[in-house]
Amino acid sequence: MIDLQSYITAGNATFTIRSRKTGTRFTYRVRRSKDEKPMHFVSVLAGPQNEHHYEFLGTIFNDGVYRHGRKSRYMATSPCSVAFAYLMDNLSRLASTQLDFYPSAHCCACGRLLTTPESVALGIGPECGNRLGGQHESKTQEEQKC
Repeated sequence: MIDLQSYITAGNATFTIRSRKTGTRFTYRVRRSKDEKPMHFVSVLAGPQNEHHYEFLGTIFNDGVYRHGRKSRYMATSPCSVAFAYLMDNLSRLASTQLDFYPSAHCCACGRLLTTPESVALGIGPECGNRLGGQHESKTQEEQKC
């Protein structure tokens, strides 16, 4: 099993978390600050383009503490904000929580970023899977909006 704290703060992480209880999922991108300050900026996938449509959510500071951003267009009580805060508060015991963690992967056919758990598990996106004759069901990003 990967060290989630190290994975998330490695500098260029994209991953999806999914609630075991509800099936709701969110994809996040965490990027290291280009400044000298050791902090990471957290964004949530907010649109259909899983490589470009991210909105700022908050910051992970050098002490590993996540704080919701005042400039985020999402409230701290919105589902995507609550889910990320829960993840950060429970990194050491994720296996016993109600979340599944999916590191990002790339499609074996076209190389595009895969973010849905179904696509990551199959290693191929829905468009390529359907084009190649496979059955691939995947929820749209609209279903996971914050």
